[in-house]
Amino acid sequence: MKKLSVGVFRDRYGIRAIVNVAAGRKEKRFDPDTPLQDVKRWRGEAKVKLERLHPQKRAGAIGRGTFSADLRKYLKYLAIASWKSRRSELRAWEKRFGKVKRRRVTQDHVKATIKAWTDATVPPKTILNRVRALTAMYHTLDGRDAWTPVDGVTLPKPVKRRPDYVSVDIIQRVADRLAEHPDSKWRGRFMVMAACGARPVHLKRTTATQVNLERRTWNVEAAKDGRPIELPLNSDMLAAWRVFIAADAWGDFDASEYARVVRAAGWPPGIAPYNTKHSFGQDLGKLGIGREVIADWYGHTDASTTRHYVENASLTQASAAIEGRLGWGTPAKKAATTLDVASMSQEELQGLLEQVRKLVAKGASPSR
Repeated sequence: MKKLSVGVFRDRYGIRAIVNVAAGRKEKRFDPDTPLQDVKRWRGEAKVKLERLHPQKRAGAIGRGTFSADLRKYLKYLAIASWKSRRSELRAWEKRFGKVKRRRVTQDHVKATIKAWTDATVPPKTILNRVRALTAMYHTLDGRDAWTPVDGVTLPKPVKRRPDYVSVDIIQRVADRLAEHPDSKWRGRFMVMAACGARPVHLKRTTATQVNLERRTWNVEAAKDGRPIELPLNSDMLAAWRVFIAADAWGDFDASEYARVVRAAGWPPGIAPYNTKHSFGQDLGKLGIGREVIADWYGHTDASTTRHYVENASLTQASAAIEGRLGWGTPAKKAATTLDVASMSQEELQGLLEQVRKLVAKGASPSR
């Protein structure tokens, strides 16, 4: 018998694969010409199935201590800027079953914990962040496909709501206040996200070679299953990037720490600083920029994702269209419109010029 790989052997009858873990044992024979990769795949799947069937007996590579002890081991593996946030999310679990052997933590533990948090009005999004942190811990310690006590548990769904709009005045005041912060990196990050409508993950991934101030472009990497884009930079965006570059704000950063700093600078309570992106998109929608264009700007692969940026503008137009229908109120003054001269035909331009000449001849000032 010849050993081909861990748990895989060749004999005169073919190939023999064995899975022998704490959760049980399984064996299967394969034809002599079966690719080794296929045999290994079967072993991996069989191991996962055994551990899912017998979670109390799974063979964790490191998970032999209490939850608290394994948590300390896991945190040593982390090398991410959001380490503090991850630690905070996992300590919420530790308070519930820190002294329990980690391999004995069950779905019932998780269900009871989620119910307790829900009863205590912990926001669903916070609970989901804690669940993701717990899953990541188990997969790091036991393997990517390992069983976790979260598997099969019904999770709370965040309440869908329209993103809150934050005015330009508030954004400008926060940027001014951040100029007083001892670490100028936070101001640079805030200004770029506010000016470009970018996500934090975009900044974390961006390198100096992807921003070209001379060409006025930013090559934005894909995020959230979107696609990469080359973003044209206007004067506000260029100014923001110059502050960012002067502060040497490149690289990863803790999103929770960013939110804390921005809130301390006057960001409205109860609204996530992430909403600079939503406010940017809503302003584009109010200016009449179409859904497809905004989708391109954000790298959305599905234009329907962009709906909440433009639907408010569409509803505003619809409301204005039936202004005075019942005659109960005083109609609002219609805002002056801007003519798109570039898209007008030669005949339309000649007609417009003729109207202007008549107005000038009467001594009137032509409207914009």
